[in-house]
Amino acid sequence: MGVIAKFPVTMKERLELGAGEVRLPATWEEYAEIAGEVEFQIEYEDQHILFMSYATDLHERIVANILYILGGISETELDLVPFGSNRHVYLEEFECDYAPDASVLKGKSEDFVLRKGVTAYKNPYILFEVLSTSTASKDWNRKLPRYKKLPSVRQILYIEQSHPYVSIFNRIGDSDTWENTDYDKLEQIFSIEGKPITLANIYKRVVFDKQPNDEDE
Repeated sequence: MGVIAKFPVTMKERLELGAGEVRLPATWEEYAEIAGEVEFQIEYEDQHILFMSYATDLHERIVANILYILGGISETELDLVPFGSNRHVYLEEFECDYAPDASVLKGKSEDFVLRKGVTAYKNPYILFEVLSTSTASKDWNRKLPRYKKLPSVRQILYIEQSHPYVSIFNRIGDSDTWENTDYDKLEQIFSIEGKPITLANIYKRVVFDKQPNDEDE
Protein backbone atom coordinates (compact mmCIF):
# COMPACT_ATOMS: atom_id res chain seq x y z
CA MET A 1 0.00 0.00 0.00
CA GLY A 2 2.93 2.28 0.72
CA VAL A 3 4.29 2.00 -2.81
CA ILE A 4 0.90 2.68 -4.41
CA ALA A 5 0.47 5.74 -2.21
CA LYS A 6 3.87 7.01 -3.39
CA PHE A 7 2.88 7.30 -7.05
CA PRO A 8 -0.16 8.55 -9.03
CA VAL A 9 -2.54 5.68 -9.71
CA THR A 10 -5.86 7.22 -10.76
CA MET A 11 -6.37 9.27 -13.91
CA LYS A 12 -7.27 12.24 -11.73
CA GLU A 13 -3.92 12.01 -9.92
CA ARG A 14 -2.09 11.72 -13.25
CA LEU A 15 -3.81 14.75 -14.74
CA GLU A 16 -2.82 16.81 -11.70
CA LEU A 17 0.83 16.30 -12.72
CA GLY A 18 0.22 18.23 -15.95
CA ALA A 19 0.53 17.48 -19.63
CA GLY A 20 3.37 15.56 -21.18
CA GLU A 21 5.29 12.57 -19.95
CA VAL A 22 6.26 12.53 -16.26
CA ARG A 23 9.30 10.59 -15.00
CA LEU A 24 9.72 9.63 -11.35
CA PRO A 25 12.64 7.63 -9.88
CA ALA A 26 11.66 4.14 -8.79
CA THR A 27 13.03 0.64 -8.35
CA TRP A 28 11.94 -2.20 -10.59
CA GLU A 29 10.15 -3.72 -7.60
CA GLU A 30 8.13 -0.53 -7.11
CA TYR A 31 7.21 -0.48 -10.79
CA ALA A 32 6.15 -4.11 -10.74
CA GLU A 33 3.97 -3.47 -7.70
CA ILE A 34 1.90 -0.74 -9.36
CA ALA A 35 1.82 -2.39 -12.82
CA GLY A 36 -1.76 -3.36 -13.51
CA GLU A 37 -3.04 -1.04 -10.78
CA VAL A 38 -2.83 2.32 -12.57
CA GLU A 39 -5.66 3.74 -14.70
CA PHE A 40 -3.32 4.94 -17.47
CA GLN A 41 -0.26 3.77 -19.38
CA ILE A 42 3.12 3.52 -17.66
CA GLU A 43 6.57 2.34 -18.74
CA TYR A 44 9.87 1.68 -16.99
CA GLU A 45 13.38 2.60 -18.09
CA ASP A 46 16.66 3.67 -16.50
CA GLN A 47 15.32 3.30 -12.94
CA HIS A 48 12.37 5.60 -13.59
CA ILE A 49 8.65 5.04 -14.00
CA LEU A 50 7.28 6.93 -17.00
CA PHE A 51 3.73 8.17 -16.49
CA MET A 52 2.25 8.70 -19.93
CA SER A 53 0.06 11.64 -20.86
CA TYR A 54 -3.48 11.45 -22.19
CA ALA A 55 -3.47 10.40 -25.87
CA THR A 56 -4.82 12.80 -28.49
CA ASP A 57 -7.66 11.93 -30.86
CA LEU A 58 -5.19 12.01 -33.77
CA HIS A 59 -2.88 9.60 -32.00
CA GLU A 60 -5.65 7.12 -31.26
CA ARG A 61 -7.11 7.35 -34.76
CA ILE A 62 -3.73 6.45 -36.27
CA VAL A 63 -3.31 3.58 -33.81
CA ALA A 64 -6.80 2.32 -34.73
CA ASN A 65 -5.83 2.41 -38.43
CA ILE A 66 -2.65 0.45 -37.71
CA LEU A 67 -4.54 -2.23 -35.79
CA TYR A 68 -7.12 -2.46 -38.58
CA ILE A 69 -4.34 -3.00 -41.12
CA LEU A 70 -2.67 -5.60 -38.91
CA GLY A 71 -5.99 -7.37 -38.40
CA GLY A 72 -6.33 -7.78 -42.16
CA ILE A 73 -2.79 -9.12 -42.50
CA SER A 74 -3.23 -11.60 -39.64
CA GLU A 75 -6.32 -13.08 -41.32
CA THR A 76 -4.05 -14.71 -43.90
CA GLU A 77 -0.81 -14.84 -41.90
CA LEU A 78 -2.11 -16.97 -39.06
CA ASP A 79 1.16 -17.06 -37.11
CA LEU A 80 1.05 -13.25 -36.68
CA VAL A 81 -0.76 -11.80 -33.66
CA PRO A 82 -1.28 -7.99 -33.43
CA PHE A 83 -1.36 -6.22 -30.06
CA GLY A 84 -2.21 -2.72 -28.84
CA SER A 85 -0.33 -0.75 -26.20
CA ASN A 86 -1.77 -2.75 -23.31
CA ARG A 87 0.55 -5.61 -24.30
CA HIS A 88 3.94 -4.48 -22.99
CA VAL A 89 7.37 -5.48 -24.27
CA TYR A 90 10.11 -6.34 -21.76
CA LEU A 91 13.73 -5.69 -22.75
CA GLU A 92 15.80 -7.88 -20.48
CA GLU A 93 19.19 -6.41 -21.45
CA PHE A 94 18.13 -2.93 -20.30
CA GLU A 95 15.56 -3.88 -17.62
CA CYS A 96 13.00 -1.81 -19.50
CA ASP A 97 9.28 -2.31 -19.88
CA TYR A 98 7.80 -0.44 -22.83
CA ALA A 99 4.27 -0.09 -24.19
CA PRO A 100 4.62 0.34 -27.97
CA ASP A 101 1.51 1.79 -29.59
CA ALA A 102 1.15 -1.46 -31.51
CA SER A 103 3.22 -4.58 -31.96
CA VAL A 104 3.10 -7.93 -33.72
CA LEU A 105 4.07 -11.33 -32.33
CA LYS A 106 5.14 -14.10 -34.68
CA GLY A 107 4.72 -17.58 -33.29
CA LYS A 108 4.74 -18.31 -29.58
CA SER A 109 5.03 -15.57 -26.98
CA GLU A 110 8.00 -15.54 -24.61
CA ASP A 111 6.41 -14.05 -21.53
CA PHE A 112 8.01 -12.19 -18.65
CA VAL A 113 6.13 -11.96 -15.36
CA LEU A 114 6.10 -8.45 -13.89
CA ARG A 115 3.90 -9.58 -11.02
CA LYS A 116 1.25 -12.24 -10.51
CA GLY A 117 -1.33 -11.84 -13.26
CA VAL A 118 0.64 -9.16 -15.15
CA THR A 119 3.01 -10.11 -17.95
CA ALA A 120 4.93 -8.53 -20.81
CA TYR A 121 6.45 -10.36 -23.74
CA LYS A 122 10.07 -10.46 -24.90
CA ASN A 123 9.93 -11.41 -28.57
CA PRO A 124 8.04 -8.84 -30.67
CA TYR A 125 8.32 -9.23 -34.43
CA ILE A 126 7.15 -5.76 -35.58
CA LEU A 127 6.96 -2.59 -33.46
CA PHE A 128 5.01 0.65 -34.03
CA GLU A 129 5.37 4.00 -32.28
CA VAL A 130 3.15 6.99 -33.04
CA LEU A 131 5.28 10.01 -32.20
CA SER A 132 4.19 12.95 -30.07
CA THR A 133 5.93 16.07 -28.82
CA SER A 134 6.26 14.72 -25.29
CA THR A 135 7.69 11.32 -26.27
CA ALA A 136 9.61 11.92 -29.52
CA SER A 137 13.01 12.39 -27.87
CA LYS A 138 12.65 9.18 -25.85
CA ASP A 139 11.28 7.27 -28.83
CA TRP A 140 14.19 8.21 -31.09
CA ASN A 141 17.09 8.37 -28.65
CA ARG A 142 16.36 5.55 -26.21
CA LYS A 143 13.61 3.28 -27.47
CA LEU A 144 14.78 2.88 -31.07
CA PRO A 145 18.36 1.71 -30.40
CA ARG A 146 17.06 -0.63 -27.70
CA TYR A 147 14.33 -2.03 -29.92
CA LYS A 148 16.99 -2.81 -32.53
CA LYS A 149 18.81 -4.96 -29.98
CA LEU A 150 15.88 -7.40 -29.73
CA PRO A 151 16.83 -10.35 -31.98
CA SER A 152 13.18 -11.18 -32.72
CA VAL A 153 12.40 -7.75 -34.21
CA ARG A 154 12.40 -7.52 -38.00
CA GLN A 155 10.64 -4.19 -38.61
CA ILE A 156 10.11 -0.96 -36.68
CA LEU A 157 7.76 1.80 -37.82
CA TYR A 158 7.83 5.35 -36.43
CA ILE A 159 4.80 7.41 -37.40
CA GLU A 160 4.23 11.16 -37.02
CA GLN A 161 0.77 12.28 -36.01
CA SER A 162 1.03 15.97 -36.96
CA HIS A 163 1.86 15.42 -40.65
CA PRO A 164 2.35 12.51 -43.10
CA TYR A 165 5.66 10.91 -42.23
CA VAL A 166 6.55 7.27 -41.63
CA SER A 167 10.11 6.14 -40.94
CA ILE A 168 10.61 2.41 -41.39
CA PHE A 169 13.53 0.32 -40.19
CA ASN A 170 13.99 -3.16 -41.68
CA ARG A 171 16.55 -5.63 -40.34
CA ILE A 172 18.79 -7.02 -43.08
CA GLY A 173 18.62 -10.79 -42.77
CA ASP A 174 19.68 -12.01 -39.34
CA SER A 175 22.35 -9.32 -38.98
CA ASP A 176 22.53 -6.33 -36.66
CA THR A 177 22.36 -4.04 -39.71
CA TRP A 178 19.20 -2.06 -40.42
CA GLU A 179 17.91 -0.30 -43.54
CA ASN A 180 15.93 2.90 -43.03
CA THR A 181 13.46 4.42 -45.53
CA ASP A 182 11.30 7.48 -44.93
CA TYR A 183 7.94 8.22 -46.54
CA ASP A 184 6.12 11.57 -46.52
CA LYS A 185 3.49 11.40 -49.26
CA LEU A 186 0.08 9.80 -48.79
CA GLU A 187 0.30 7.92 -52.10
CA GLN A 188 3.63 6.27 -51.26
CA ILE A 189 3.64 2.51 -50.72
CA PHE A 190 5.63 0.38 -48.28
CA SER A 191 5.13 -3.21 -47.16
CA ILE A 192 4.40 -5.10 -43.96
CA GLU A 193 5.03 -8.83 -44.33
CA GLY A 194 4.94 -8.41 -48.10
CA LYS A 195 1.53 -6.71 -48.04
CA PRO A 196 1.43 -3.28 -49.77
CA ILE A 197 0.36 -0.43 -47.48
CA THR A 198 0.02 3.24 -48.43
CA LEU A 199 0.52 6.17 -46.10
CA ALA A 200 -3.11 6.97 -46.87
CA ASN A 201 -4.04 3.67 -45.15
CA ILE A 202 -2.14 4.75 -42.03
CA TYR A 203 -3.70 8.24 -42.02
CA LYS A 204 -7.23 7.28 -43.05
CA ARG A 205 -9.79 9.78 -41.63
CA VAL A 206 -6.97 11.86 -40.13
CA VAL A 207 -7.27 15.63 -40.62
CA PHE A 208 -3.96 17.35 -39.99
CA ASP A 209 -3.78 20.69 -38.27
CA LYS A 210 -2.70 23.47 -40.58
CA GLN A 211 0.99 24.23 -40.14
CA PRO A 212 1.96 27.82 -39.19
CA ASN A 213 3.94 28.36 -42.38
CA ASP A 214 1.21 27.04 -44.68
CA GLU A 215 -0.17 29.60 -47.11
CA ASP A 216 -3.88 30.27 -47.24
CA GLU A 217 -5.55 28.75 -50.23
